[in-house]
Amino acid sequence: MLTLFRKHAESWMVKAVFGLIAISFIIFFGYSRVSRRYGTPSMRTAAMVNGEEIPMGEYRLTYENMMKFYKENLKGEISSEMTSQIRSEALKAVVGKTLFAQFGRRLGLQVTDTELLDAITNEPLFQEDGHFSKGHYMDFLNMYSRQGIDYESLLKKDLLAAKTRKFLSDLAYTGDKKIREDYKRDNITWVFRKISIPLTPKEGVKTYDPNSLANEIINNMKSQREKDIARLVKEYKLADEEVETTLDTRERLVPSNEADMDDIDMYRNIFSLNQKEPVFGEPIKLKDSLVIIKLNSVKIPTDEDLEKDADRKKDYIAQANQLKAFRLLAAIGREVERRAKIKENILPREGE
Repeated sequence: MLTLFRKHAESWMVKAVFGLIAISFIIFFGYSRVSRRYGTPSMRTAAMVNGEEIPMGEYRLTYENMMKFYKENLKGEISSEMTSQIRSEALKAVVGKTLFAQFGRRLGLQVTDTELLDAITNEPLFQEDGHFSKGHYMDFLNMYSRQGIDYESLLKKDLLAAKTRKFLSDLAYTGDKKIREDYKRDNITWVFRKISIPLTPKEGVKTYDPNSLANEIINNMKSQREKDIARLVKEYKLADEEVETTLDTRERLVPSNEADMDDIDMYRNIFSLNQKEPVFGEPIKLKDSLVIIKLNSVKIPTDEDLEKDADRKKDYIAQANQLKAFRLLAAIGREVERRAKIKENILPREGE
């Protein structure tokens, strides 16, 4: 399974990036990035969301900024397939922002004139010698107007959508009990005994069948015949080591890219070993050896360990809250979209 994900990493990573940008893309990158080639603005709308029009200019601006982002960050040409995907994600972005702004209004949230003024006067684009320049701002407004975009209305919607997301994210506080559970789960330490049998005997060692030798050692482990194990290790010059690992460092125990079995099943079975059944039931074949695994001990962190590790605790709280907030926003976004009445126009091709 993990191998499959690795083979297709590029495709699913690209899709993941598209999705994140659609949620969080900020369109105000500066007037220099607004296209001039469209000429007279069309009065068509890109979509209708619960009766609210999304101007084609707003969609075009988002699309062009996304396209510029990818051209600057991806090597090579943008394929026609990716261009189509960017068009689609640009429309999703403006529809999603509109939905969040509408939802915020239903929650009683609003953007005051003071907040709008602060956003405008603190925008670096409108600064000259460290101060707000009305001249720069008017040039910017005129540029947007020629594109059929009401900048201040667009900015107000953007601020309201951001305020709504923050309001909902603040609800996603993760309690101390969950933090402790996550810390203990992620910081459990397993100590394994690992015996490696070379597929080709070392120099000076008599010939053996690796599978037969591995099964003999496994049976001795299950029967706790340590003297017999020690004799075989010495006789065949086998590596016998103790490996301490967490889930995050499991590759040091058995490299998944070498194992001749599904890595998810393999790791699940290894980390399910316990004191009653401590021995992995079969040898794990790597490219040049067979590996035998036996659980020696498990170290479970305590609440005191977490309190001593103050920096890690802060990280866990932040990560847990971010994940919970993301899931909450995604769930609310899906529900709001499901209930919404959305009518999308046919997306224009570049240059129309």
